Amino acid sequence: SIHQFITASNGVIVIADTGNHVIRAIQGGKIITVAGTGQQGFADGASLDEAEFSSPCGVCFDGDRGVIVVADTGNNSLRLISPDWTTVMTLTGGPGPGLRDGPCRRALFRSPRQIDVRVFAEYACQSSFMNFNDTKIC
Repeated sequence: SIHQFITASNGVIVIADTGNHVIRAIQGGKIITVAGTGQQGFADGASLDEAEFSSPCGVCFDGDRGVIVVADTGNNSLRLISPDWTTVMTLTGGPGPGLRDGPCRRALFRSPRQIDVRVFAEYACQSSFMNFNDTKIC
């Protein structure tokens, strides 16, 4: 089942394929898996076939940084896919649910379903955790 899709600035349509636990894209008239093994789980990865998601429901594209942000609903987390689609990293939350404010590494969520790129961009500008292309995010 598909809960959300977005169009990135390069015209690629990015899809949260919830039931298959992957992030997919429509690029050049073909559907490709961008990230995820298809197995439900919680794993970051230096290669996209190592990364695991659990019922991702929401995606947004941060055009300023080139990253795809994923609301990984079943893992209670927000995850990032690098601009070159080679790495998945956990931004915050997961894998257990909770309600805790604080720095990204300590904050907890319960089943996030969507994220708005405008809100994400404002949050990311005030942060210092991750760095894709020398742009600090959380």
